[in-house]
Amino acid sequence: MNTNVEKIKDEYDFDRLKCYLRDDCHINKNLLEKKRKSIYQKIFISIASYRDPELIPTILNCLDNAKYPENIVIGICLQEGDAINKKFPRSNKDKFRVIRMKYSEAKGVCYARNLIQKKLVRDETYFLQIDSHMRFVPNWDKKLIDCLHMCESLKPILSVYVGVYKPGQNDYLENKQPCILTAPNFQANTLNLNKQPIYINERKLPIYSYLGSGHFFFTYMKWCEECPYPDKKILFWGEEDVISIKSFYKGWDIFAPNKAFIYHYYGRDGENKIWETMNTDDKNKGLHPDYKKVKLFTKYENVKNRTFDKYCRLTGINYKTGKINDIAKSGEFPIKDLYKLNNYRITKYHCNNDIRFEKRANNVWHEYKNGELEYAYKCIYSKNKENYLYDYDRKFHIKVNSDSINMLKDDQWIKLYDIHK
Repeated sequence: MNTNVEKIKDEYDFDRLKCYLRDDCHINKNLLEKKRKSIYQKIFISIASYRDPELIPTILNCLDNAKYPENIVIGICLQEGDAINKKFPRSNKDKFRVIRMKYSEAKGVCYARNLIQKKLVRDETYFLQIDSHMRFVPNWDKKLIDCLHMCESLKPILSVYVGVYKPGQNDYLENKQPCILTAPNFQANTLNLNKQPIYINERKLPIYSYLGSGHFFFTYMKWCEECPYPDKKILFWGEEDVISIKSFYKGWDIFAPNKAFIYHYYGRDGENKIWETMNTDDKNKGLHPDYKKVKLFTKYENVKNRTFDKYCRLTGINYKTGKINDIAKSGEFPIKDLYKLNNYRITKYHCNNDIRFEKRANNVWHEYKNGELEYAYKCIYSKNKENYLYDYDRKFHIKVNSDSINMLKDDQWIKLYDIHK
């Protein structure tokens, strides 16, 4: 018996060294977290404010609740009297940009938002348009960006009529239900949709829609270049129809967030409103009830297969006859229509009889169990036909390769499922 065998010290951890020498040795939690966090870039916030005492509380609440306040850039079209215009803080080109205008010279919300787009936006990554009377959940900026990246479109927009708050009341955060927009009918005397928000149970993914909201509109800054805002010809009603249709023309797809992030002060009884100050009648508040005029307002260069008539057919909203079908009234549009419209494809990975993974548009992945959507992931990194996914809700990483599904735990990949060919 050989009694002279050298004893190996514990520091010689061969198994761990072999782990780091694998092909995916450098793809650890630190690298994946760096990739994941790279999406949190600057957000430009567009605020058209007309004689609104809620403007400053809105700005402060926005910044107080941001996870990355250093990435927030605010652009305001301030429509006030001389005293407030003089006292309001001056512009800071990096973080705070202001256009001052006498309220007596205001020409409507569309004109103000158009000015912001033309004069105040720079090289920010994201664009958020809100009203001057809003409230925010904690970490709203990170949550909005996460949600945008979970939309199943290469050109996504998050937009909806959000939940309600009232000044001086802090119970709005208790309402965590998201909303979707429905189109029950047209406004009297206009061809503007009479949209209605309805509360729904929280979903696992953003909800596909065609209906946009002027007071909450979040997307990439590229949208501002491709879809300049309508000008002073629309005072109020009809704004949302035009931005929704123009966005559709240029290949953008609207989704309602599947969670509540922002709240709006509706009604605003007793507060100043531009159409009251300008003494205008209902006919001049929005689009005149003329089908040809709606087409003129939305006349725009469109991408292949996206026309005004196609928009009406897909949405079930007929601007010519004033009829609206049941899908538009429900507010939930089939995601299969989006995949057909954009020619998107789905790749399926079968693990066993009851587990299936799907690679879908915009690097969004689904996990199904017994045919029901169980979890949703975002692919944050790909290499050598391996896809590294992240679950924003459960906060952990998944790897999908040609033959297995793996979970990252303590910098080690643990096999969850085999993939059947």
